[in-house]
Amino acid sequence: MRSPSWTRDEVILALDLYFRKGRRIPVPSDPDVIELSRLLNAMTTHPQNVRPPKFRNPSGVVLKLANFRALDPESEGTGMTSIGRMDRVVWDEFANDLHKLQQAAYLVRRSIQD
Repeated sequence: MRSPSWTRDEVILALDLYFRKGRRIPVPSDPDVIELSRLLNAMTTHPQNVRPPKFRNPSGVVLKLANFRALDPESEGTGMTSIGRMDRVVWDEFANDLHKLQQAAYLVRRSIQD
């Protein structure tokens, strides 16, 4: 079973982590990656019956962050080539306004915890 496409809120959280990590791609064992994976799995956007066993696991989070590297003109690396439409939409909206991104990520996190 293939994972469902990432939603706007999920991509916002991932992009926020990308910038918080200084535009570098962390390893799956990084505590922030593990926490984002946990948070993504706590979201109710995708029903349990459509989630494969490795749904939004730390390795998948790292791959998502690598997608942003491919979009980032300031990155020295090449990143991944499987950029999703939503990755590009969220990048275009927030990459040049990190304050707006931080606010959006805060609101997404708050909605999950409510």
